Amino acid sequence: MTLNMLSMMSDDWRVKARILRKSDKRNWKSQKGEGTVFGIDIVDCNGTEMSCSFFNNSCDKWFDMIESGKTYVFSGGNVKMNNQKYRFLSI
Repeated sequence: MTLNMLSMMSDDWRVKARILRKSDKRNWKSQKGEGTVFGIDIVDCNGTEMSCSFFNNSCDKWFDMIESGKTYVFSGGNVKMNNQKYRFLSI
């Protein structure tokens, strides 16, 4: 599957993509709680780009393993529309 085929209705998907950029890990806090987050920008074989965020347990699990420039197969995450208010990668 390619990135442009994903939708918020997608629940069983796998995408192969290369990491373009990776942010630093940072802390967040809101009325709903607090935790850690980092983000990545990825690109698939068609050149379609997407931003992804890893929160809390996923942040702790994957932050040290994911490297910029490398290619990975992603699956099982939640697909949501991008909210520019929370964008924190420097592009």
